[in-house]
Amino acid sequence: MGGINWKELELLLSEMPLVGSYIQRVTEHDVHSFTLHFFSKEEKAWMMYTEISSSHSRVCRTEKIRKKSSSSQRFTQYLKAHIIGRRVVEVRQYPFDRAFSLTLENSENRINMIFRLYSGPGANVIITKEDGTILELLFRRPQRGERQGEKLIEDVRTEEGKKKWEVRPYEGQSFNAYLDRYEESESRDEKREELISILTLRRDKEISALEERLRKQNERI
Repeated sequence: MGGINWKELELLLSEMPLVGSYIQRVTEHDVHSFTLHFFSKEEKAWMMYTEISSSHSRVCRTEKIRKKSSSSQRFTQYLKAHIIGRRVVEVRQYPFDRAFSLTLENSENRINMIFRLYSGPGANVIITKEDGTILELLFRRPQRGERQGEKLIEDVRTEEGKKKWEVRPYEGQSFNAYLDRYEESESRDEKREELISILTLRRDKEISALEERLRKQNERI
C-alpha cells in the first residue's frame, strides 16, 4: 500500500487518546521507527508506534512489544531528555495531508512534535519551539533548510487535489489495530522475500564456484 493516506491518518488520530496523555518512555527500534509510551487517566498505559521514511510509514496505536535497538541514535537521545513527562495538549493534522503535530507541555514551556509521513525526502519527525524554530530532527536535511536553529517552513495545503482519498476497507474494532496487524504482516512478507532472494543468489554463486572447480579438476585429469 505504500503507507497511509490523509483520510486514514485522520481516522487513526481520532481513535487514539492523545490529548491529556503523558509521555512516559521512548523505545527506539531502528533508524526509521520508535514507540512512544503514554499514560492517560482514562485508558492507563498505551503505546503509539511510529515508522518514518519506509514503504510502511505510519503512526498507529499498538499492543505489540517490538525489539529494542542495541544502540540509541541522536534523535532518540534528545526525545528521552526533552519530551518524557510532557503532556499532549493539542493534536493538529495538517489539512488534506499526511502530517500532524503534537503540542507537548510541561511546567516550563510548550514544544511541537511534527510527524511527516511522506514518501521521499520530506519524511521526518521534527521538534520545534512554539515559534517554529527547529530544536531537533529525526533526519537532518540541510538542503531543505531542515536543521537545528532554522525556522521550519510549513507548506499548508488548501485543497485535496484531483485524487480523492478514502479509508481502505478494514475489519476489527479499530483502524489502528487493523493497520498495525496488516503492515506488520506485509513487512514480514517483504523481509522473507528479500531473505529468499539473498539465499538464492548465494546458492547460485556457490554452485557456480563448485562447477568451475569441477571443470578444472576434469581438465587436470
